[in-house]
Amino acid sequence: MVTNSNRTESPDNLPDFSDPEGFQDDVTNEELLPELMQTEPRLDRSVNKIIIIDNIPKVGPKEKKERLRKVLGNLLKNYGKIVNDYYPEDENQVLKGYLFVELEDENLAQKAVSELNGYHLDKMHCFKVNLFGDIEKYKNLVIREEDIGEPAPFKNQGNLKWWLTKPGAHDQFCIQHGDNIMSVLMNTPNQPQQLISREKWSETRFQWSPKGHYLCTFHERGIALWAREEFNKFERFSHSGVQLIDFSPCEKYLVTCNPSRAGVDDQAVIVWCVRTGKKKRAFSCDRSVSFSWPYFKWNFDDKYFARLGNDSLMVYETASFSLVEKKSIKIPFIKDFEWSPSNNYISYWVAEHKNVPARVVLLDIPSKTEIRSKNLVNVVDCKMYWQSAGDFLCVRVERYKKANVVKDENEKETLRYSGIYYNLEFFRIREKQIPVDSLEIKENCYSFAWEPNGQRFAIISGEVTSRTTGSFYRVANPTPTVAGKLELIKEFKNKAVLQISWSPNGQHCVLATSASKQQAASCHAEFYDVQSNDVVMLNKIEHEHMTDFEWDPTGRFFVTYVSYWNYKLENAYIMWNFQGRQLQKQVFDRLFKFSWRPRPASLLTPEQIKDIRKNIKQYSEKYNALDSTRQRIVSQEQLEKRRKMMAEFSNFRRNAAKRLAEQKAKRLELRNGFDVESGTNEVEEVEYTVQFLVETKKEEVNE
Repeated sequence: MVTNSNRTESPDNLPDFSDPEGFQDDVTNEELLPELMQTEPRLDRSVNKIIIIDNIPKVGPKEKKERLRKVLGNLLKNYGKIVNDYYPEDENQVLKGYLFVELEDENLAQKAVSELNGYHLDKMHCFKVNLFGDIEKYKNLVIREEDIGEPAPFKNQGNLKWWLTKPGAHDQFCIQHGDNIMSVLMNTPNQPQQLISREKWSETRFQWSPKGHYLCTFHERGIALWAREEFNKFERFSHSGVQLIDFSPCEKYLVTCNPSRAGVDDQAVIVWCVRTGKKKRAFSCDRSVSFSWPYFKWNFDDKYFARLGNDSLMVYETASFSLVEKKSIKIPFIKDFEWSPSNNYISYWVAEHKNVPARVVLLDIPSKTEIRSKNLVNVVDCKMYWQSAGDFLCVRVERYKKANVVKDENEKETLRYSGIYYNLEFFRIREKQIPVDSLEIKENCYSFAWEPNGQRFAIISGEVTSRTTGSFYRVANPTPTVAGKLELIKEFKNKAVLQISWSPNGQHCVLATSASKQQAASCHAEFYDVQSNDVVMLNKIEHEHMTDFEWDPTGRFFVTYVSYWNYKLENAYIMWNFQGRQLQKQVFDRLFKFSWRPRPASLLTPEQIKDIRKNIKQYSEKYNALDSTRQRIVSQEQLEKRRKMMAEFSNFRRNAAKRLAEQKAKRLELRNGFDVESGTNEVEEVEYTVQFLVETKKEEVNE
């Protein structure tokens, strides 16, 4: 039997584990306890886990702070566990607009910086995100003068609106004619005045910028911009094989495209800065989506541009030329979209799929919030038309009554629609909850157009193209007791028109048919004065083989012309006034293109424009006097011209009479003294009897 006894040993009997004197340990703590030492607090490692988020909302109430913490917490949870966060406050307990967040992992912190920098929380708050360690990095950064370099020399852009500062501010137009000659002319009264003309200025064609500041010419190696009064070269953009260009609305950016390299070359589409000529970004056209031009569509102030992707909408911001929030917007079966001309709204439509109806959606950018949507059934196609002020959106919906699945010879199934009709859906953007009005059209709808800056619109519809109806409507505003509605002003039946062209200032409208829309030798246009409660037809004009037409920027002149690219004979342009009265006609051997120079938006405020309209009589008297003076000058010039012509004719007649008298003796000698000029010689008279049948009459004689 073994017995254990409790015995307390004295310290002297315990083993000694102390290191001998002078011992040096060669095992590091990281080797001995690697997992524990990973959690050791170290300044160089901790600062790279902390991120600083600037430009968060400055809120004071406790409930708003908690709501903001919850929103930011949900945003940051994608980057791992939040170890700690700190929201600095001022003396009034209002957030200062930034916060410090410590994350668990350095790599996740770096990812958060790259993805959240530039993130739009809402319209007013765009994040600026940095690592805490960057403070030390940039605090000790030394910048030497030799590193800065010489500043770029100032480049005087000149007066890009020079033609509007000239007396009369006459509009200009450019024509391409003859053996590739381009001429810019000023539309002065009576006869246009040529400003400049150059041969082979462009290798193919030309195009004005949206505000008229630049004239663009196309070349094999790229695009050239011409500006100022002398039309000097403003900038050059090198892009081999370029065929298509598009400006942003404010002319800050230019998009060039070589469609033959679409989907093959990553430089097929290039976005340029117009002022500096620098390339901002290049794209390769996505072959999964059918190519259409313009490839990008711009918002009203050049801050965003977008394009369709494969079941997605890709919205880019020009601040970084990258996708908003670094990702596209997934929208299955999206077909088309349009930007609002006055807000950062996108309207798009989604096709039907199985039992899911088609949809038209209004989307806010950059928040990507759906503002309004409407479901549609039995949809073949949709086309969206924004009113120029962004107050209304019209969606032309092509619908069917019946759809049949048909198999071709290869057993491929296709849909065939029957019973086609149209609906126009009108979204009232400025009204509460954005109400929608509908207008049904049972015939084919060939054309739709809004009146610029107005609430009226025109429609061309009909069973066949040779017999159409032109209709004018207006959108009535709602009252406290009556909802807004669509009102028919007037319609004109049994026409043969297919195109609508409103004057840039509204009120006057042209319904026309050109040879490009209908193969007809006799093309015509009808001029209308559209008033609030009536529409008056002013005139109908014909221009044989007319291929194109265009209003001038002021809405006073309308030009029709025949292009050599479409028809080889009778190339000419005719200028009409807004009432359809012919002013001038210019014939060319070859006329390729006619294009008015656009005008930039007026610098006057709405109050100043309202004051001018209020005192229009004072201005009318002034300009009527100028017109009378100019007419008198023209009359005097015509009178002086006629006097000069009469004097030249009288001088010619006197000289001719003098030569006649000097040569009389010679004439008599040649005629053997027979003077036929005096009229005194006897002339033998010869009589002729001419008989002709006057009438035949048949009578019966009774025996």
